[in-house]
Amino acid sequence: HQNTLSVRYLLPLPADGAVSGFSFTIGNNKVIGEIDRKVKARERYEKAVLDGHTAALVEQQRSSVFEQHVGNIPPGASVVCEVIVDQPLMWIDGGQWEWRFPTVVGARYMGTPGRVVDADAIHVKASNKPLPVTAELELVIGDTVTAPAASPSHSIRTNDVRGAHRVELATGARLDRDIVVRWGVAKPEPGVSIDCARPAGDGHHGASYGLLTLVPPTGTSHKAVARDLIVLIDTSGSMSGQPLVQAKRMVTALIDSLGDADRLELIEFSSRPRRWKDEPIAATRDGKRAASKWVSKLSASGGTEMTQGIMEAMKTLRPGSQRQVLLITDGYIGFEAEIIEAVVHRLPTSCRMHTLGIGSGANRTLTRCVARAGGGVEVLLGIGEDVEPSILSLIHISEPTRQRDSSRMPSSA
Repeated sequence: HQNTLSVRYLLPLPADGAVSGFSFTIGNNKVIGEIDRKVKARERYEKAVLDGHTAALVEQQRSSVFEQHVGNIPPGASVVCEVIVDQPLMWIDGGQWEWRFPTVVGARYMGTPGRVVDADAIHVKASNKPLPVTAELELVIGDTVTAPAASPSHSIRTNDVRGAHRVELATGARLDRDIVVRWGVAKPEPGVSIDCARPAGDGHHGASYGLLTLVPPTGTSHKAVARDLIVLIDTSGSMSGQPLVQAKRMVTALIDSLGDADRLELIEFSSRPRRWKDEPIAATRDGKRAASKWVSKLSASGGTEMTQGIMEAMKTLRPGSQRQVLLITDGYIGFEAEIIEAVVHRLPTSCRMHTLGIGSGANRTLTRCVARAGGGVEVLLGIGEDVEPSILSLIHISEPTRQRDSSRMPSSA
C-alpha cells in the first residue's frame, strides 16, 4: 500500500497451546515482544503508535482466538509477524499422535444484545467464496514412526531425511479448516523416551530440561460395561449441511454400538431443546432402530441456545447416579463461559460430560473446556472423516465414572 496502515485481525491458535513468543520483522529490524499486563500492554502499544513508531500487540480473546494489531506500517513496507506456540499432541486410539492447528475463526451465535460482553472483539464476517490467502506447512517428526503420517484434512507429502519423518502440504491450504496430521507410534510394548536440552545463555544457571514421552502399547483391550448415555445434538443453523450430516452418522454409529443392557436418551437443541422420549429407553434392537430413525429426520435451523440444551440434558441426572452426557456441536457461540459455569456447578460429580467437536474448525474454547469441566474427554471429527475411530474413543470412555477432581475445574473460558 502507498499509505501508512494500522491493521487488526483475529488469529486462530490451538486451544490447548500456549503462546511463548512473539516478534515482528520490518525491513532489517526485528522487534521481540514482551509479556505484560493486558491494560499496560495496550497503553504501551498505543503510545508507541502515537509517537510514530511501528508497533504490534497480541491479545487473547478466547483460548483459541487471539487478536493482533500492527500499527504505523510505512508505505510500501513488508511486515512479517512470528508467533511461537508450545502445544501438546493429542493421543488417538489405535496408537497415533495427532497434531491439529486451526486456520479459521468461525462466526458465533451471540444471543440477545449484551449477552456476550466482548461480542465486538470476536465478531467476524463470513465469506461466501474462497479467500486468496493460503497456509504452508513444514512438519518434522522426531518419533520412531510405525505408520507414516497421514492427514484427514489435507493432501500431504512425506519423506524421511536423516532419521526424521518430514511432512509438507501438497498444495497451499485454504484457511477454511483445521490442519490435522496423524502418525503411528505404538508398538506391542509400552514406549518411553526422553529428550534433553540445555539452554544457551548465562541466565539459566546451568539448568537442563527434559521432554518425557510415554507411548501406550498396541492391542490394549477394554471391558464392555453397561452405559446410561444422553446424547445432546446441536441442530442450530451453523450445523446445516455437512456438519449435521456428519453428526447424524456419528450418532447412528454410536446407537448401533449400544447393547441391550445400555440405556439411551436423545435431545436436540437449537432455539430450544426437544427430547426424543420423556424417559430413557433400553437400547434393544427395536429401541435402537426407532432412535436411529428419529436422528435421520433431524434438520438444522435457528439459534444456538446451548444453555437450555445443557440444562435439559442435566435435568434427569441424579446425584450419585453414574451417567454419561455427550454434547455434539460445532461450538460456534460467544458465551462459552456461561456453558462452562453451568456444567461446573450443576453436573453431579458422579456423572461425566464429553464433547464431540464437529466440523472443519470446531470452537475448541468450548469443546475442550466443557469436557474438562465435565470430567470427560474431547473428541474431534472433521467433515468427511471416518467416524469409526471416534466411535471407538467414545465407547472406551463410556465406563462407570469416578469422582471428578474439583481442583481441575476451569473458572472461566
